[in-house]
Amino acid sequence: MENRRYRRWDIEREANLAEVSCLVKDISFMGAKVYLKQPFPLDKTLNVTVDLGPDVGQIEAESKIAWQKKLEDEICCGLYFTKIRDLYKQRIYSYLSLNKLPELNKIWWQDL
Repeated sequence: MENRRYRRWDIEREANLAEVSCLVKDISFMGAKVYLKQPFPLDKTLNVTVDLGPDVGQIEAESKIAWQKKLEDEICCGLYFTKIRDLYKQRIYSYLSLNKLPELNKIWWQDL
């Protein structure tokens, strides 16, 4: 069992990490897992922008690469958000409310 402070939610959204296109596969209020074509140095501080769709908008966060793993034709990275505004946390919640409501209602209290 993973020992995470905040639950991760499966999503599939386009994003930019330091102006490099990537795909976010899961997200929490404190981080995300992204897939991209090029590696970055661990612990490097990078800005990430994630498009959560027209009903929610974008989020932006300062992040660090906590880990990365080379796959066949891409790199999988774990991001830790070092700075994220409350507005963007609210947008993540709004996205989850619109797209993951049954899961959210079932386990909302686990992140408290």
